[in-house]
Amino acid sequence: MKGNDYKKIMNSRRKRRAINKKSLLANLTVSGMLLTSSVVVPTTLLWEPKIAEASLVSAEIFSNVQASNDSATSAAAPYSNPGDTNPVNFTISGSNAVTLDVLNGDKVAIVGVPKGLTGFVQPNGNARVSTNITLQLENIAAIQTLIGTLTPAVDTLVGTVDALVNQNLADALGIPETINGFPNLLYQAASIVDISQVVSVNLDDIYEQLDLLNQLGQFGQADFEVPAGLTDNERALIANVNDGLFIVVNQRIQSILENLKQAQIQVSILGGASNIPGIGSLIDGVNTLVQETVNTAKATLNVTVDAAQAVLNGTTDLADQIASASVLGQTTVGCQRP
Repeated sequence: MKGNDYKKIMNSRRKRRAINKKSLLANLTVSGMLLTSSVVVPTTLLWEPKIAEASLVSAEIFSNVQASNDSATSAAAPYSNPGDTNPVNFTISGSNAVTLDVLNGDKVAIVGVPKGLTGFVQPNGNARVSTNITLQLENIAAIQTLIGTLTPAVDTLVGTVDALVNQNLADALGIPETINGFPNLLYQAASIVDISQVVSVNLDDIYEQLDLLNQLGQFGQADFEVPAGLTDNERALIANVNDGLFIVVNQRIQSILENLKQAQIQVSILGGASNIPGIGSLIDGVNTLVQETVNTAKATLNVTVDAAQAVLNGTTDLADQIASASVLGQTTVGCQRP
């Protein structure tokens, strides 16, 4: 499968979204977050960049918020060298999300710049995001469609395998009941032994990937980077978390789909099968029949997976669906110092 051009996807999303950065400043509330910036100290402003408003404007507003920075300054001991560039980590942390619909689900990490330092703070590199994600799968139509397509496809494969292995050897191999009007002893021996008694079919790899798809809601820990910037009026450092959420969630979905296509169905002869009276000569033929049937069923499943994957990748608002349905737990957003 051709890889996704995430840069192109993100640029397209930014053009469509056109976030009003000034309006974000009116909603400074919360998240766990760390943004690094450099502060150039002006001659007339030798004071502490002490308290910064901070927010993760999103479908969650967090409580237990703490804001600080590591400038090591205070009112009594401000920066002392005018014109110096000083790296500062602005930090916010928070948890206990409360559901709230803000700005159409956009999740934007914000650190407000102290009024006196407006124009003297610049972001330094990408923001590194570490968060715990829960996905409201019922609100992601594209994933619901994907699951709704793949689940019956896997059920069909399983049904095909079950129907085969529950046949007796005589019926499965087409052994005649009589030969020239006389009872066929091989038929009599084979008709009382099911395929499941001589051949094992292991579908665990298939089930594992389908389970992972259905369990996407409990996504768990995610770490990614997004660009850090300033609002137009330079009153806040800002990082759009939505972009990274889409990338990490979509990458996991694509990984599951690729693994589902690569999943092996293990077919093996059971120990002792060759010792069953009268059917030893049939074992290899039964094993071949099962393997061929399984291969055909798996190829059919893969065609369905490819088609479903193409539909998913063609969903133009997939990134928005994922971001809007993402509920964040404890979150940290930060940049390394240079």
